[in-house]
Amino acid sequence: MKKSVTLVGLSLCFSMAGGVAGQTVEGNWDADFGRRGRIHLQLSADGFSRENWGFSPDPDELVGLDVRSLGRGERDVRFEVRRDAGTLVFTGRMNDRDGDGEFHFEPAQGYASDMARLGFRLDERDVFRYAMLRVSRSFTRDLQGEGYRDLSKRQLEQMAIHRATATFVREMAAVGFDGLEVQELLQFRIHGVSAEFVGVMAGLGFALDATDLIQARIHRVTPAFVRRISESGLNRLSFQDLTQFRIHGVDGDFVDGLAEAGLDRIDADQLIQMAIHDVTPWFVEAMTELGYENLTADQLVQMKIHGVSASFTRSMQSLLGRITRRDLVQMRIHGVDEDFAANVKARYPSVTADEVVGMKIHGRRRR
Repeated sequence: MKKSVTLVGLSLCFSMAGGVAGQTVEGNWDADFGRRGRIHLQLSADGFSRENWGFSPDPDELVGLDVRSLGRGERDVRFEVRRDAGTLVFTGRMNDRDGDGEFHFEPAQGYASDMARLGFRLDERDVFRYAMLRVSRSFTRDLQGEGYRDLSKRQLEQMAIHRATATFVREMAAVGFDGLEVQELLQFRIHGVSAEFVGVMAGLGFALDATDLIQARIHRVTPAFVRRISESGLNRLSFQDLTQFRIHGVDGDFVDGLAEAGLDRIDADQLIQMAIHDVTPWFVEAMTELGYENLTADQLVQMKIHGVSASFTRSMQSLLGRITRRDLVQMRIHGVDEDFAANVKARYPSVTADEVVGMKIHGRRRR
């Protein structure tokens, strides 16, 4: 099943309000500086209800602003951010920490007509949006050259946001994933499925489809994780097994710990159930010390499901002596606690665990 795409990266929220071709796009801007003096701009465009744009221009896009020349005192500035779709012109005041002012957008001559020939009819507000998203003519042509000729405006925007470029398409085709759907390409980019990742996973013996690869990245099924599991003696695992291991916390240390506690030759499903129900190596060792040796994985899981802990077992043994695993489970199922067992023991000193359970079920009367 394919996952739905959640757009991340640019701080934006689309509102399709208004928009007449030829109307100038303008508004206000704020800026602050991050590490290494990289400028971050936040734009609010007039008439774009609830729509804000946050971005950090690449150095080669920024013209007319020398960040190093800014001092603590404010000064007037005028600078531009140039992109294929047009130029953003900024005026205002800045110091070495932040700044603000006004901007307007100047569409690039020929951009709208070229994009129309490529199948995308844009008004000036669309052109502004495509400038913000770095949707260039070459980006669009290159994708169409790789077979993506029927993209909607929205799909083209998404591919630009997530850098699903023609180069990325070719890289994925080279490792066996050609003809991917737009949604699959976007999911690959969002979750970090790269050609290198595909190659490494294939080298580990997995023939994964697109959905498997996306799940691997979502659940952090990394090559290092796969190798570590293999070192614990678990081989021939399916990719679904590994995904479930990650979801439920089965790792190499968990497997090794269980083996050291005397539980080896456990299959993948049993390991997952043990992790789900908190059958830890410590629990296995504690129960062994209490005299419950050679318990199977399924028996240990059943004990945990019904709340048989080491402390409960220890308390019951101190009152009733040796108790079978089955009686421990029955005690927990029927609500036999330490107080009840102590009261019964005080009245009937020779009472057995099985009789204590019977008294709880049928009333405090010895059979």
